[in-house]
Amino acid sequence: VAVAATGRSGGRASYSNPGRIARAVLPLARLPNVAVKVSSLPAHSSEAFPWRDMHPHVHRAMQAFGAERALWATDLT
Repeated sequence: VAVAATGRSGGRASYSNPGRIARAVLPLARLPNVAVKVSSLPAHSSEAFPWRDMHPHVHRAMQAFGAERALWATDLT
């Protein structure tokens, strides 16, 4: 099972509350068959590249799931 760290479920992306989403997703890291997808950072950031306001959320996801259960996804945002 893969879940999106930023909570985007499809359609047009817009800024959301990634901290709220992370609090909902991170507890799933205790399940060994769940991976996290890290993508759409520009769509969720309120800053320009390198989207520094997203860094804490990505770091928390990486700490919780580890590199072996993290999927990096590209997008066209």
